[in-house]
Amino acid sequence: MKEKTGTQFFSSLLTVLGVRHTQEYSDRRFCEMPFKTMFGLSKLAEEYGIGTLGVRLDDKGEAWRLPMPFVAPVHCGAWVTVTKVDHDADTVTYVSHGLPETSSTGQFNASWNGTALLVKADSRSVEPGYVGHRFVELMTSVRDYGVILLATALAVYAFIVNWLYSSYATIFLVLFNLVGAAASVMLSQKSIGIETKTSARICSAIQTEGCDHVVNKGGTFLGILHWSDVGMGYFGVSLIALLCFPEKMLGWLTLFNVCCLPYSFWSVGYQKFVAKSWCTLCLTVQVCLWVLAAFYLTAGGWHCINWHDYMDGIILLAFYVLSVLGLNLVLSWIKERIKPDDQNS
Repeated sequence: MKEKTGTQFFSSLLTVLGVRHTQEYSDRRFCEMPFKTMFGLSKLAEEYGIGTLGVRLDDKGEAWRLPMPFVAPVHCGAWVTVTKVDHDADTVTYVSHGLPETSSTGQFNASWNGTALLVKADSRSVEPGYVGHRFVELMTSVRDYGVILLATALAVYAFIVNWLYSSYATIFLVLFNLVGAAASVMLSQKSIGIETKTSARICSAIQTEGCDHVVNKGGTFLGILHWSDVGMGYFGVSLIALLCFPEKMLGWLTLFNVCCLPYSFWSVGYQKFVAKSWCTLCLTVQVCLWVLAAFYLTAGGWHCINWHDYMDGIILLAFYVLSVLGLNLVLSWIKERIKPDDQNS
């Protein structure tokens, strides 16, 4: 189970109950709760027209008699929404960070103190000001998807104009830079307390909560820069340089990629001996670095280095540094405005 109740807990509870709501507003209202207590949650639920009742069970084995769903506090101050208690199968199904999970009754009871908040919604239960919030949410989606579509169109245009599709090597260079950038973005989101369903599913592929443990354990460069920020800057700049200036920058991209390979040994060693957990996203980044190295060399990148025109390499390095520092500054600014108790682990 998670060790903290994330910002998405309340909106996921509303989803389970079938209450009309917008995630941004509901997450914000949950974050604004002065005290993360059952009483505070019940008062917030009342704003949505949800009935609540707090109960305590002396015998946790009687949980299957409670009406579902109900909110249960578990270890380290986390809350989960219990949706099913199967007395015969001896299992408990609950929603944590928007994702359904199942554990044995014994394992669940070991982390549950026996108190519960019963919640009941009806057709009149709805988010205050839902229509207005929904309209803003739709307009925000139009804006966000517009930016994504425009960026995608420009990337496809550069991909075609520069004939990157003419070689398997360059196709895979673009693909794995995208994968590395996506993995780094999800790691950066975790570092500032943002949990997504996609990252949660990927991270649980090798070890449950492995990514969270590695990110929370540390993993910083010079004690300031998160390695995820470095990854975002590196893969992002490499992708743009490859799409826009493939002939001019291929050699320098190859050189910098090869220089990054020793970091893989540090990362794997850190996970094994220091964090003692395996991070699926971190390992994905390392795999991308080595696969990219193979395709850079296959594309003849090492022979394309123009040592006489060294300014191209210096400019590319400057963009790497600038992007990493800029991303770290922006993400630090965002993290400072998220309360520690409201962050997802």
